[in-house]
Amino acid sequence: MNKSERLVRLEKLASILERPQNSEVVFAPLKDGGASLSIEPTDEFASEHYRVFCHELMPAASVFLEPRSMLGGEVSAESWSEMKAAGYDPDTSSITADHLVNQLRFLVHLVEQDQTQRASSFVQRHMLGWIPAFLATLRRLDSGAVSPLAAYIEEAVLHLALPRKSEDLSRSTLIPTLFSLENEKTGLVSIGIFLSTHAESGLAIPKSTLLHIARELRLPPGFGSKSQTIEGLFRAAGGYDSLPALCDFFDDQVELHTQVWSDWSSRVGVPGIAHWSVRWKEKLLHTSKVVKTLRRSATQAAS
Repeated sequence: MNKSERLVRLEKLASILERPQNSEVVFAPLKDGGASLSIEPTDEFASEHYRVFCHELMPAASVFLEPRSMLGGEVSAESWSEMKAAGYDPDTSSITADHLVNQLRFLVHLVEQDQTQRASSFVQRHMLGWIPAFLATLRRLDSGAVSPLAAYIEEAVLHLALPRKSEDLSRSTLIPTLFSLENEKTGLVSIGIFLSTHAESGLAIPKSTLLHIARELRLPPGFGSKSQTIEGLFRAAGGYDSLPALCDFFDDQVELHTQVWSDWSSRVGVPGIAHWSVRWKEKLLHTSKVVKTLRRSATQAAS
């Protein structure tokens, strides 16, 4: 794929992520002999686009990297500063600078300027720390309308990371994990916040997945945010003797997310991915210990 074709694909991805288009959008095959991806302007696609990218899984770095999954913040400010320094003015009228739409369009700007190393640097420092978790979650949502976009986003990111030199990522860190069950003030509210915040626990669990496990375990799902839903699940599970099964669910989630980073780090030659993989695995190991402690507490209470 030549430069002009890659620029077209990046812009198509940015446009389709920003909003459903008024006409058919066709993506060329990812590899020789593969099938193209055609997205038609149907009501189904518009509905799924809104459900997934506005509610279930907003494609913004800050949602994955900021405390409480707060949109914007320092993560967004850092993206904005880098974009401005490169002569690019991101449109922040309705989305943040760290939103994937703005990040992809910034990459278009850099590729147009033949600043491939700068593009690779931006991918390593501002995208590889959250894109793997985002794409894995998008695929697990199994939305026939929007999930196929994951492969095209991944291809775009990996191409711009390769085959450039590795950046010094020593200053690119994650927020510290302060959550501890040993704190006497830790209750179900704190547990819900911790397990629903990707930057803290390393888990990116859509609300629909939580509602599914609630139905499976026959627990009342409750109302409110993801953290309130998790809080409600643990509260209800205690009364229905379902705490071990709920802990099984979170153990499975830790394993799934750990495997995502293992798979990405096994890709030889992807600059920067090992740095992020190690750090996310450390968080997920901590989360695994938290779940084990919750399980042990439930077992002791039942005996």
